[in-house]
Amino acid sequence: MRTRRFAWLALSVTAALLWSVWPLRIARAADVQWIGPNVGNWNDVNNWNPRIPLPGDNVSIDLFGGDYTVTLDVDSSIGSLTVASSTGTTTLIIPSGRTLTIGGAGPVNERSVLQLNGGTINGGGSLSVAGAMNWTGGTVNIPLTNSGTLNLTGGSSRNLSNSTLNNAGTVNWAGGAPWTFEYTATLNNQAGGVLNVQGDNSLSPYGSGSKILNNAGTLNKSAGTGAATFYVAFNNTGTVNVNSGTLRLDAGSTHAGTLNIPSGQTLQLANGTHDLG
Repeated sequence: MRTRRFAWLALSVTAALLWSVWPLRIARAADVQWIGPNVGNWNDVNNWNPRIPLPGDNVSIDLFGGDYTVTLDVDSSIGSLTVASSTGTTTLIIPSGRTLTIGGAGPVNERSVLQLNGGTINGGGSLSVAGAMNWTGGTVNIPLTNSGTLNLTGGSSRNLSNSTLNNAGTVNWAGGAPWTFEYTATLNNQAGGVLNVQGDNSLSPYGSGSKILNNAGTLNKSAGTGAATFYVAFNNTGTVNVNSGTLRLDAGSTHAGTLNIPSGQTLQLANGTHDLG
């Protein structure tokens, strides 16, 4: 009888423990909406409905009636991300030391801004920018499509790592803004896309794997009296305008497109093999 009582007690305790953790075991992905103030932090339960985003959640910062700024103040892994606004501007800031992992789609719509200030965006999903993205530093380790405006500014390092950037909009690459292609990385400046090199910048490689800049749109060297140097392979089927200083290609290139080099400006073909078609 005592043995049965102890067995029943053990079974009851086990059942109680299982019941206590059951809500965690059956947690489902949820649609999570920002309901916080105009300026607020990600890791605040009062700013979300129904909860702070969890892995797999579909997160929406889709607002109206003013300008909103949300700062990622904790590392977060989510299912999908939508940043949008019907009036005003919605801004998501990812500061240095913080990582946002996106498993699905990540649209940043018109009237919206993604501010990557030294943090990291990665994951198995994708990121698409129809509004603006200000990349002052940090790492993009997720496929990125830009149909809006991508601004590279500031002296901090920025890395495109094991990813492809497809540009159908405008990329403004300011002077003094270093840019590194890590491991396998590709920039496709697509037909209709514009890449403005606004200074004597360097596009540098790091690690093994191919690193390529494919230009099917328009590439402008528009500022800086010195040299902007590409230390990655360069393929041109679009238009290259060297309107200021020198564009130096230092890892081989192919040219089936148009090269416009006004008097006094220079296209320098340095290391590697260069095919002028």
